[in-house]
Amino acid sequence: MQGSLQDFGVAEIIQLLGTQNKTGVLMVVLRDMIYQIHFQSGRVTYALSDQQNLHETILSWLLKAEVITKGIYDEALTASSRTLVTVSNILAEQFGISEDLIKNISTIITSETVFRLLREKRGEYAFETDEDILFAPFMEPLETEMLLMDGVRMVDEWPSIRKVINNYSMTFSRKIPFAKNLSLEQEQALTVRQKKLRKDEMIMAVYDQIRDGLMVEDLIYRSMIGEFETCKSLKTLIEEGIIEGISPEIIRKREFDIFYSERS
Repeated sequence: MQGSLQDFGVAEIIQLLGTQNKTGVLMVVLRDMIYQIHFQSGRVTYALSDQQNLHETILSWLLKAEVITKGIYDEALTASSRTLVTVSNILAEQFGISEDLIKNISTIITSETVFRLLREKRGEYAFETDEDILFAPFMEPLETEMLLMDGVRMVDEWPSIRKVINNYSMTFSRKIPFAKNLSLEQEQALTVRQKKLRKDEMIMAVYDQIRDGLMVEDLIYRSMIGEFETCKSLKTLIEEGIIEGISPEIIRKREFDIFYSERS
């Protein structure tokens, strides 16, 4: 099974493979990048580009989220190359990183790789039946129907999100008290919509991580909910007047003004 994405889109291919309970590897070639999606009985077990190693990608995620130190990062890589045990297993067994956390990151990376491919209209694909497939660490195989439903929703919502979160170098500042433990006076000052948002776990996961100087990419790693949900939450927080988005241009202007005010 092979062909062009112009004739048969990624969503249609995944749906077909899921319906037919296929086991094997779907290769998607986009310009100079090759992606693999692995299937077991019609469910997705792994998805990533050929230029990445999933275990090392998870390790980098944990480092950027400041869950582990650079020392642990280096030790885990060294131990893995010496023993041939995967980095993910070493993190869980030797450094106390919970399997649930690794599973969550595995699921996000796998899902968002598929979501990214759903937006592509040009490229080539090929599927080969193969029992020797890869599995994302600690992740349960993903049902294609649910994966596609979420993917279609994300593809539809991305354009409106990008209008607000238009640069990953944006930083953010808090405009109003919105943390979980507010005084009665602070809580009464919130709108009905803002009170409802405080019960949204994803919104709060992003809000709790907002610090001066942290950019969109930093918040994606720290919030542990993925690129799409992080950006969507940031858009909502901005639109509801809870935080302010600060563009790189504004930051540079402020730095310029400070520099010259100190010299004058």
